Amino acid sequence: MIGVNVKIISRRPQKDKDDLAKLECHAALRKKGVTIQYINTIHSKIIVVDRKIAILSSMNLYSGSTGGGLLEAGLVSFEIKVVDAVTKYVTGLLAKTESPDITSYSNNRYWRR
Repeated sequence: MIGVNVKIISRRPQKDKDDLAKLECHAALRKKGVTIQYINTIHSKIIVVDRKIAILSSMNLYSGSTGGGLLEAGLVSFEIKVVDAVTKYVTGLLAKTESPDITSYSNNRYWRR
């Protein structure tokens, strides 16, 4: 990937069979030079391309969501003020330290154990 700089912010995969595919995907991406930062409270789906295009969407990046199986909402903007604001937000997230794995010590019944 010469000349391409890809950074991803994601929730940390759990070390269980449910997240095995995600763990393998993250390992493959890292081998290709992709930087992955974990923030376990992230839910937003934001893409910035060359600081010229901003995409904000509810769409998850898997076939059930991207293939039209679910109704999703989102927007794409080429407007420089919007792209700059989204870029600033993402840059701020990337500047944060890696989040702790809060799922491992949460008492909330909705967290995976």
